[in-house]
Amino acid sequence: MCARRSKKNTVRPKGISQQILSEDYWEGYYALGDNTVVKCTDKEEGCAEAAVFSLANGAEKERFLFRYEPGAQFSPLADEIASRGHGKIILRISDAAEQPDRDEAIDRILENKERFELLRIQNLIRKLRTRGINVFGGPIGGQDLFEDDYEGFYLLSDGKILYCRDRPVWDEDMMDGLVDGVVSYYILDPQKFSIGAAKEECYGSLRGDRFSDLAETLYKDHGRVVSALAKHGTELFTDMRKALGGDSHAAAVASHRLRINLCVIN
Repeated sequence: MCARRSKKNTVRPKGISQQILSEDYWEGYYALGDNTVVKCTDKEEGCAEAAVFSLANGAEKERFLFRYEPGAQFSPLADEIASRGHGKIILRISDAAEQPDRDEAIDRILENKERFELLRIQNLIRKLRTRGINVFGGPIGGQDLFEDDYEGFYLLSDGKILYCRDRPVWDEDMMDGLVDGVVSYYILDPQKFSIGAAKEECYGSLRGDRFSDLAETLYKDHGRVVSALAKHGTELFTDMRKALGGDSHAAAVASHRLRINLCVIN
């Protein structure tokens, strides 16, 4: 089973290069372009290790130790990696302290060297590099998927209703450790408003993903998210949840307030 990491925020430098090597939060995987990654680990006091891997075949290109003085920043280690011909670090793709599941998943993929799985790491890098580029912003689209306050019911432009919620624990067969969290969602037909008449779908999210990222995956089949109908913690949300279970009175109340005819299935 995989579980979402703690949401506790750690105070850290804004840039990768300003990280202090005597702290342990810099450990993890970093991308050196789209096809090469480096795993940086703290071996012992005053000594870091860098292991460089190709995403073309999973082969280890080089592994070396790097000695550092107290108070030294991450930038000299990054410069040493670049000076050995592997390219500059462009971004961190895993955090060993906050994302151990992703760290372990990348370890496993590199060990197995399976081409399709290696492509998944490349896709992860591309997604992290293009984060923030979307056309579904605004108050709804800007909601953080790593928080729970996006949970609720939303109206889609094709007339269907999106019901989404956080899934704090998931099976690895459903979604592996490359993701930081999972959103469980249903596309509901107002004329057959029942949880049993819909299929659960799952969206794997990364730290920093917004509701717009989920909305973009639905756009082709269902159009844009028109409005938020009922958010978690509200009375209307409770009525719609009851309606999903077949409560006709709750469905009538929700239908009146939303001016949408919800036909429940008992």
